[in-house]
Amino acid sequence: LSAAMGLPRGSLKVRMPDGRAVLVGGKAPGPDAELVLKNWRLPGRAFSGGTIGLAESYMDGDWDSPDVTSFLELFVVNSALGEKVAGGANWLINTVQRIRHWFNENTHTGSRRNISAHYDLGNAFYEKWLDPSMTYS
Repeated sequence: LSAAMGLPRGSLKVRMPDGRAVLVGGKAPGPDAELVLKNWRLPGRAFSGGTIGLAESYMDGDWDSPDVTSFLELFVVNSALGEKVAGGANWLINTVQRIRHWFNENTHTGSRRNISAHYDLGNAFYEKWLDPSMTYS
């Protein structure tokens, strides 16, 4: 929300999970939108995941808007701000990903764990699309 305080164009009404509302207005005209936060996960997800985090957060029901199109128009019109928010944590995310990669290194044991995590899907997955004999040809 602090990044939105510098909203250059349009206005955004943010309704908090506790019902309070904050109106953030730009100095220049632009789209007017409303964002309804269902919980507090959106800021962290948008900061760490950028536009994908924003979209996934919407799909998971973390936020809504009476007019999603206007919200997206506001986001696009202020795209430089969106890039600032989306890219704000890149150095932190990259560091965390490097550390995660280091823990997943391909030693004999690590390779076994990595293969299991990616390919051991279980019979329930294959039963959905293979025939009763579980044969793929």
